[in-house]
Amino acid sequence: MVISFRQGSNWLTISASIAEPLVVVQQKHVEWFYRGARTLRAVARERGLEDVFPTAEDCYVCPLCLDGLTIEEFTTRQLTVEHVPPEALGGKELVLTCKDCNNEQGSKFDGQAVKQQQFARLFSGQSTKPETARFTVDGIASRVEMYVTGQGSMLLTFPDKITNPAMADHMHMLAETRSTDFRFTVESRLRYFPDHARVSWIRTAYLTAFALFGWKYILQQKLQPIREQLANPTAVTLPLLNTYDPGRDPGRHEVWIVKEPAEHRSLLVVWGEHGVFLPLPNDPRSLEELAGSLGTRRDRPVHYSITGTVIPWPSRPEYLLDPDPIGG
Repeated sequence: MVISFRQGSNWLTISASIAEPLVVVQQKHVEWFYRGARTLRAVARERGLEDVFPTAEDCYVCPLCLDGLTIEEFTTRQLTVEHVPPEALGGKELVLTCKDCNNEQGSKFDGQAVKQQQFARLFSGQSTKPETARFTVDGIASRVEMYVTGQGSMLLTFPDKITNPAMADHMHMLAETRSTDFRFTVESRLRYFPDHARVSWIRTAYLTAFALFGWKYILQQKLQPIREQLANPTAVTLPLLNTYDPGRDPGRHEVWIVKEPAEHRSLLVVWGEHGVFLPLPNDPRSLEELAGSLGTRRDRPVHYSITGTVIPWPSRPEYLLDPDPIGG
């Protein structure tokens, strides 16, 4: 492997051999790798577990699946840069994860959160793009483009060429006779799985907490159910830790250390309308117990009156709870 750095540049060029294509990696991402790997080793040493590392080589661990990764895996793209939340939701580069977790969980969970946002914006009148829908009148169906205005009105437009000729004939008949005796339905093709979207936001909160607090925080046993859920998308088993407030500023991105009331003490990760509660460091409660104390509900929003300390959204891994990295 060859690593070269041009003085004054922000890029590193990594290649495994001359025959293989070059992989260009930003300098800051290589720095994230080394700081993460050496901080993890410091955590292991603090716990008397440094012998779990097979060699002295720097080894990073994916915070989502805990699989080990070396610097060489930038070249195979097994080591990836994760946007938190997903880039399609406005997220920025924040942490390193493995390719499998980035891609698979992005497909199974994050894609549903993106569709959820599209759905919410469409039906609140905030979307400027139409969505394809199925329009059925008196049993005759055709594809239409659907717009929703901020006043709750719906506008349907047919494509230049109606896909079902019978629809054109029926609509002409209704127009000519001015009949009001008809029934219609509109079925949007924009669908998503709410529980998978919910897990995506928990994933965002987990990675944000990792960026802020580091290895000692995410390696708490009480967070293992989150990693297990992300590895098994078939059935959603995580408790309800999410909040949603459509009236919240969509540009609001912050992390709260909730102090009062006492039963709500937690870490609250907020991105726009979405919020996720996670346990504070050293909180003995399980995720189930935390959810029970918060009283979160599926059928309607729950409004909280809380006080605490607000931490700005991180722009890079900070590892605030971890010891200084070994080797600088």
